[in-house]
Amino acid sequence: MQLTILGAGAIGCLCAHALAPFADVLLVCRRAEQAAAIADRGLAKTGIGGPEEIRFIRTAVSGDDLPPADLVLLCVKNYDTGPVLAANPGIAGPATVVVSLQNGLGHDAVIGRFIPAERTVIGTIRGNSRRLDDRSFRAGGAGEIRLGGPQAEAVAALFRQAGFDAGAVTGIQPLIWEKLFINLAINPLTALHRVPNGRIVDDPALWQTAAAVIREAVTVAAAEGMTFDEAAVLDSVGRVARATAADYSSMEQDLEHGRRTEIDALNGALTALAARHGLTVPVNARLTAAVHQAESAGSI
Repeated sequence: MQLTILGAGAIGCLCAHALAPFADVLLVCRRAEQAAAIADRGLAKTGIGGPEEIRFIRTAVSGDDLPPADLVLLCVKNYDTGPVLAANPGIAGPATVVVSLQNGLGHDAVIGRFIPAERTVIGTIRGNSRRLDDRSFRAGGAGEIRLGGPQAEAVAALFRQAGFDAGAVTGIQPLIWEKLFINLAINPLTALHRVPNGRIVDDPALWQTAAAVIREAVTVAAAEGMTFDEAAVLDSVGRVARATAADYSSMEQDLEHGRRTEIDALNGALTALAARHGLTVPVNARLTAAVHQAESAGSI
């Protein structure tokens, strides 16, 4: 199987490393420097207290003349979905299945402009992975993957071969929202205050804000036809924050390194969705504006 992975961040590297023994993997990077580093010295995985494990994986640069793939994994930032598919039209043949493992809202509609629904799989991944440099990443475990779409079970079977807790579900949207809730509460607060995830539950003011974020988000989900228990959702946020207490969120890392964040696909998307239902979400709107201001201050 020819497997092309678009995006060589933490999740893209995790998937490339894990799936390399089971597929012919091509990892597509945004920068030529990263592609060369991985091709020349291998992709290095480190675990907590474990030895470094290096696998040599073929790489390419986005925009190169890439061949068609049997399976494409989208592991880019939500806002890069359209641009990366447009820049690499050759990867999608008449039978190619495209799988998204992205955060936020709206990427499924963007993918639909390029790939028909019967060949699209939308998924969520939960795991603790962090890129350390161009060719190495740290993984706390393979992680949990849930997938929805006509080809979901076949894709899940491949991930199970690689040691993931992977499964197909008949309705993926509730699971997308469950992960969205966690990102809505943890990412902007840790990014704006430059603190690790655990501070969300340790700081009463931050926890109060997180609770307000969730209250608003559950209301918007209800308007979308999905019912969630607010207390249960907030408990899930707390459990994730405690389990990753020493880690820094991807949004915090993006601000730290002067990169664009995914705020528009998270709290920003929720704010826009609320408006379409005639609702207001002032806390989420305020966080969106604050992250945009922080991005501008970093000259992104």
